[in-house]
Amino acid sequence: MSTFRDALLSPDELQDYIDKKKSGVLQYKDPDEVIYVKKLENLAEVWRKCEEFKETQDVMDFDDIVGLTHVLLTDPMAKHVLEGLQRTYKYVLIDEFQDNNFAQFEIAKQLVTDGNITAVGDSDQSIYRFQGAYPETFDDFRKSFPK
Repeated sequence: MSTFRDALLSPDELQDYIDKKKSGVLQYKDPDEVIYVKKLENLAEVWRKCEEFKETQDVMDFDDIVGLTHVLLTDPMAKHVLEGLQRTYKYVLIDEFQDNNFAQFEIAKQLVTDGNITAVGDSDQSIYRFQGAYPETFDDFRKSFPK
């Protein structure tokens, strides 16, 4: 679940993919993919139950904090929140950048105005790949902020 959440995918988006595979809208590439989609279907069910439990308990985990921050910063109805943060933080520095995942980098990109961002890290020292960190993040950084 965390892997999907790190990529900013929702349970509904996962279910949509599963439904398209099962209905034939998206074709299976090979017989092994049928088993993979069944595993995804099981994961989607567990994910829904987990989300229901967290809602009844009124709790969040770290992935929720990151994901909901991204939702807030990209919500046109809450544009004032993003603009307030951009006014407050003129410069952004991300240390240990190699350990950021896609969702965290998307949040950083929202906060930055005028390319005022610095990232410090070493792709050879990425220790959080299990949490969604990926070595290509440095390439993505260079593409997002060429200056």
